[in-house]
Amino acid sequence: MKNATIGLIIGVVLVGGLTLYFLTDSQPGSDSFLRKAFVASTFQKEEPKQNAVNGDEPPNTEIHVSTEFRDWVKNSSESLHESVESQEQTEALLRTKSLALSLQESQYLAQMALQASAPANTRIFSVYLLGLQAPHNLSAISAVLEAPLSFQEKPATHSPEETLAMQEKSLRRMAIEDLLKSFQKGELPREQIVQTFDKIPDAQLKKYAHTRLQELTK
Repeated sequence: MKNATIGLIIGVVLVGGLTLYFLTDSQPGSDSFLRKAFVASTFQKEEPKQNAVNGDEPPNTEIHVSTEFRDWVKNSSESLHESVESQEQTEALLRTKSLALSLQESQYLAQMALQASAPANTRIFSVYLLGLQAPHNLSAISAVLEAPLSFQEKPATHSPEETLAMQEKSLRRMAIEDLLKSFQKGELPREQIVQTFDKIPDAQLKKYAHTRLQELTK
């Protein structure tokens, strides 16, 4: 019953949080994709599967987690847009779930976040759940940030590759913000955050991460 409740009410929490990330970004240049990334990911389920793209997806190494956990992630992520009554209760339940993640479960979520062929909602939910207890899931979040982007060159406008590239960058910026929140709360030391950000392979994302950290330490 509790899992069903969590699945039902994830939508409002995620839509609110992700909308804040994506719609408040007003910087010019290529980062302006964030204002449409959430919309693009939201409607991916209604479009044909775009698996035949020229991106380099990380190897899908088998990570052993229970069938129950896989089903919970799937069902929860598929319920992102259903209306609920208590966002506070949802977040509390999910924080407890995030803190209880085993190493294998957090690695599985990182793999889902990096899998270009996975549904957009699954990728969003995976990063969101990891970030609720970022210190506990630091190795998995670091794996997401340290993974190279699938598309090294700028994709053609309005192409399936552009949609996937937007999702990849927006998910990584979401992970960056989760680490910064933990830093602000005193849960992670600055040195550890810097070490993680230094390993981000994309120059633009690395600059964004360090700039945001500098803003918080002025």
